[in-house]
Amino acid sequence: MLRKLLFEGNINISRRTYIWNLASSLTFSLQSAIFLLVANRIGGKSEAGVFIILYVLAQTINSIGNYNLRDFQVSDIKEEYSFATFYTTRLLTCILMALVGVGYAIVQGGGASDWIVLASLVGYRFVECIEDVYHGLIQRRGRFDVTSICMTIRIVLSSVVFCVVYIITASPVVASLSLFISSLIIYFFTITVLKKEFALAPSFSTKNIGRLLVAGFPIFLGAFLYSYLINAPKYAINDLMDSDTQTIYNILFMPIFVVNILSTFIYKPLIVRLSEMWKDGKVREFAKSMIKMVAMILGMTVVVIIGGYVIGLYLLGVIYGENLAEYKIIFSLMLLFGGLAAIAFYFNTLITIIRKQYYIVLGYGGSFVINLFVTRRLVRNYGIDGAGYSYGVIVGSLALFYMIALIFEMIKKKKTTGKKWAE
Repeated sequence: MLRKLLFEGNINISRRTYIWNLASSLTFSLQSAIFLLVANRIGGKSEAGVFIILYVLAQTINSIGNYNLRDFQVSDIKEEYSFATFYTTRLLTCILMALVGVGYAIVQGGGASDWIVLASLVGYRFVECIEDVYHGLIQRRGRFDVTSICMTIRIVLSSVVFCVVYIITASPVVASLSLFISSLIIYFFTITVLKKEFALAPSFSTKNIGRLLVAGFPIFLGAFLYSYLINAPKYAINDLMDSDTQTIYNILFMPIFVVNILSTFIYKPLIVRLSEMWKDGKVREFAKSMIKMVAMILGMTVVVIIGGYVIGLYLLGVIYGENLAEYKIIFSLMLLFGGLAAIAFYFNTLITIIRKQYYIVLGYGGSFVINLFVTRRLVRNYGIDGAGYSYGVIVGSLALFYMIALIFEMIKKKKTTGKKWAE
């Protein structure tokens, strides 16, 4: 049945890629919102606040597991690195991710239930990371639609299992374990079908692992810092305020990634084409594509802000059972900051494509320093509003730095090719 869905019939690959990429992006981004909803409704604000910070922590150390090499793998059109190298590297980074999770649990302390929840969520991310390296190879072979379908199936089914188990047992521990186990089962089912169709097999090679880790380190460090930075206000709330406040902030934070989801749906399938533009020295086309995408992101941001102000916040309150009317202004600002985050994330992808990953480290490093000075201070003085302001400062500084870096590199590339901008 799955094979029939993936490969049989009259398939328009291009159209199906966009549809299923949108579906997978939506399910990936909405998962935390749904989990927060269930935890808040079943366990209350305090339990939801504890669960969501563990979910966020697993999400942050997930950047260690995937090393953020998916775009690097897909845009490796010269095939400098074999699949065996990517696969073996991914296994090593996933093991490191698991060790970091264990280390955090030991250092931080907490009850046994928190440990089990965190271990289950890290296990869930482990499965996701291994799946991702296979999907990267298949995407490079021109079947991004297939990987998007498989990803959507795994996320949807495992999330349904989590929600049903949580509702029945009222236990975040049992629900988290069920999430991990169901995700693992679904992964084995889908990957078995893909292996037969694409002649995939786990292959191991220590050749070039060190070189790949070095080449990808700036991307990884950038992804890790990005994940930490966007969640820095949540960590500050966790340290300075109570779990109820954590839950409210996360409810307000959930719609922020709407613009990023929509923009990713548009440009992710274009990564190979953008890589070829840059390789062939078509800087003008590359720049036009970048400007067009930024304009689209800004347009989507305006629409989302209007929708959020008019009806979005009210609907959030109804869905989560909370009175959020007092947060209308900061909610609108956070949606604006979400647009800036989408632009920064898009620029991050472009920087990976042009293989200037050190800009990623410089950008996130600078934002990390800014975060050290502003986040805790703003949260301490202004509470939830301060958390929103600090998020805006972080993503705004990132977007500005990356824009300047890309403009500089395009000008330099244009001079190297000897072409004028009009060509």
